[in-house]
Amino acid sequence: MIDMQVEHILSLLYTKTLRAKGLAEQNIFGSPDLSYQLLPAYCHELKHVNHGTVIAIKTDVDKKNKYLFIAFSASLVRFQTAIRPAICIDATHLMGRFSGVMFIAACQDANNQVFALAYGWGDVKCEDSWTWFLKELKKAIRCLTNCIIISDRSPAIKVAMAKEYPEIPYGLCAFHMNMNLKIRFKSHVVCKLFHEASRAHRQTEFLAKMSELSRVNM
Repeated sequence: MIDMQVEHILSLLYTKTLRAKGLAEQNIFGSPDLSYQLLPAYCHELKHVNHGTVIAIKTDVDKKNKYLFIAFSASLVRFQTAIRPAICIDATHLMGRFSGVMFIAACQDANNQVFALAYGWGDVKCEDSWTWFLKELKKAIRCLTNCIIISDRSPAIKVAMAKEYPEIPYGLCAFHMNMNLKIRFKSHVVCKLFHEASRAHRQTEFLAKMSELSRVNM
């Protein structure tokens, strides 16, 4: 909008500029409606050219896409052979006409690089959508020997984990917990001690930091 005003000396309303941007994106990428209609065909071709890729789609009573799960074959093989056995799961709201929620399961490799294991789409973040996503993840990665799953303090994830992974250790994300401590106590000392405890590599060091944290006057 500013570029048009400067380069072409045009005075445009924000709403008109937004409509023009939407039309330009539709001409380049196609309409969102058509993209959703092509989703089953896209998933079919994806499985055809990536043997071993796991894809699941669930529709509602009106035959509209409700849930989607994708795990590429290369990601699944890599997880079984060279990735740290700790899976972080989270979700974020999508912006746009159709909104929805994107689910993600990610890990870290030996170089501390983020490794995308699986992702999916749903209509909302709730107990049912998380349960469906974790069920499909369980089918894709099969055995989870000596593994842990980590998330934020979402009640929906906690319930879904109890249903689908009752035998797997379940932990809370230290980053989210530290953010909650910062909001609740507004103390740099508390956050610093908790961060040091969460990064401890030995049990004695962890207990020492937690003991020090318990003595802080909050």
